[in-house]
This record gives sequence, structure tokens and C-alpha cells, in this order.
Amino acid sequence: MMINATKLAAFAWLFALTPTAAEALDEHILAQLACQKAPDATFALIALERAGRIESTTTTLMDSATCWPIGPSLDLAGISFSHICASAEDPLLIELFPDYYYRGPGASPGISLALVTQASMTDATEWAAARVEGQRYRIEKSARVEGSVEISCNSLDLFQ
Repeated sequence: MMINATKLAAFAWLFALTPTAAEALDEHILAQLACQKAPDATFALIALERAGRIESTTTTLMDSATCWPIGPSLDLAGISFSHICASAEDPLLIELFPDYYYRGPGASPGISLALVTQASMTDATEWAAARVEGQRYRIEKSARVEGSVEISCNSLDLFQ
């Protein structure tokens, strides 16, 4: 099988995010956390996975959400995030990306993207106020990663 230049370039992207791609990822995640529309973690997960930053051996499944450690941690606009968590409701999305999404029994988890930090609640709150546009994001003690704080957007919050 011959690999053309385009395929080779795409393949090389799998191993590392270029500075431009990293900046685009940062902007994408900040826009998702702004919670001005239902978040979609798929693109962020694909980018992190292709860069070899998703540690899939220690995935946590909880309440129809999936969480992965990010290695090395994701430094985003002055704060470091150790985990990314996501949930989806669309059966096709769950079918197409079974490594990213699952749906357990019970009530809908909504569509969500959450980043987990070891920063204090005060530092996380100040960071979000300065860097995340909008007011619908959540900042709360993480139930998924002990001793951590989550900054998230969930589609269920958009309709309240």
C-alpha cells in the first residue's frame, strides 16, 4: 500500500500537536466551556488522542460520562488540567465513538465537556471568570477525581 504525501502529513499529525493546532485546540475548548450552545467534546478528544495525550488505560466511567487522564496535563491559558470528561446523548455519536462515549441506564447525563484541575476552587473560579466567556459554565468539586475541581458545560444547564 502506497502512502501519498497527504496521508503521510495526516499521519504525522497523529503524534503531536503543532503549536498552531495546540492553539486551535485551546480556543476550541474555551469556546466549549463558555457554554453558549451544547458542547461537543468529540473534536477535543480526537485531537488529544491523536497527540497521544489521552491515557485510555485508566478511563473512568461514571453516570454515563467518560473521563480520561491527560498526559502530560493540558496547560490552558494559565491553568493545568489533569483530566477531560465527556458525555453524549446522540445514539449515532455514541455508536461512532464507543471509545469516547457510553450511555448507562437511567436519566440522561446531557451533553457535556468537563476539565478537571488540581487548582483550588478559588483559583479555578478566578481563571474561568477571566478566560471563559459566558456565565453558564459550572465550577464544582469533582465527584470523579478526588481532591479536584471541575469546570464544565452541560447542555442540561442551557435550558434552565
